[in-house]
Amino acid sequence: FQVHQMGISNRTRRLPLIYGIGLDDIRQQLQSLVAAIEGATFWAQLAALDRDQEFYSWYGSTPDFHPRVRSFCNTDSSWVESERLPNLVRRIENLPQRMARATIGLYNDMLDADPPLPQATQDQLQSDIDALDEWVQKLNEP
Repeated sequence: FQVHQMGISNRTRRLPLIYGIGLDDIRQQLQSLVAAIEGATFWAQLAALDRDQEFYSWYGSTPDFHPRVRSFCNTDSSWVESERLPNLVRRIENLPQRMARATIGLYNDMLDADPPLPQATQDQLQSDIDALDEWVQKLNEP
């Protein structure tokens, strides 16, 4: 996708030519998608994917659990379907386990706190860890 191969100047945007649609169309579609997501009734439930308060309170930051596709430069939809889509689907399918394991790690770090957390808090954290471990094992069963 080099400019000289495409017969365009270095100042011309390649994306509209590669995909055959204008930037205004892309911008309008993205704005519609963002508005649909922000207006969705499930919006608050998505906070755990990148704004979980427990992680932020303990670590000062939060993990970003959003499954992503590695960047690529290919316009062949069959290639995208065979080479990129399966990994994305697998990451989406494994997201509950990944989030649970990260939460277990957080709770273990909290149990290792110095000075130690109150015993009642430690007991609750251990109970939550045990429940998450059991849940992940059930998810991994065939």
